[in-house]
Amino acid sequence: MRGLVWAWVAGTATYVGVLLGGAVLVGVLAAGSGEVVVAWPLLVVPGALAGVIAVVVATARSAQRPPRRRGLVAVAVPALAALGMSVGAAVEAAARADIALLLLVLDVAVPTLVLLVTGALGGAVAHVRWAPAARSSYVEVV
Repeated sequence: MRGLVWAWVAGTATYVGVLLGGAVLVGVLAAGSGEVVVAWPLLVVPGALAGVIAVVVATARSAQRPPRRRGLVAVAVPALAALGMSVGAAVEAAARADIALLLLVLDVAVPTLVLLVTGALGGAVAHVRWAPAARSSYVEVV
């Protein structure tokens, strides 16, 4: 359970950090060039990185083969955080400009789906690639 809590914290922190860093970078690029900058990486990259980090933390040094669902469980809290932040951003954007409903739905759904897909794939890979520890534990030696 402690590994999952660390995975949730690491995934959420990674998601928020990468999202904020990417938003600042997109803002600087838009201000510097004066043109419209494509911001779709802000929907995909933070979720993918956070999903990978959460799965790695949740499955690292596992004494037993991790179940396939471990990746989905590892990204559950980061996915909820992404959903909450996306809904908040979509509401704010809708209040400030006339944005098509499809774009708002995509802005809300894509980060959460990227996190869930990354978690599912990462959990499946961790399940398949698991191998027992090369060294015996202290308890087995004693």
